[in-house]
Amino acid sequence: MEENKTVDACPRCCPQAMLLEGEALAYQKAHALAVSLTDPASAALAAGIAQRHAARFSALYALWKEN
Repeated sequence: MEENKTVDACPRCCPQAMLLEGEALAYQKAHALAVSLTDPASAALAAGIAQRHAARFSALYALWKEN
């Protein structure tokens, strides 16, 4: 999975770009939380959140690139 994507679009021209940036930020925060936690159960929960956000981000980015 690619860790980060940059969106080369003006948010005023492409509202999807703002959405993609939000998804990327949510993924990065969840990933950082998963890495920093020492409790295995909490780390697993945070990793699951990061994985869901990564999947959504990948799908949204692919859709954006098609248009």
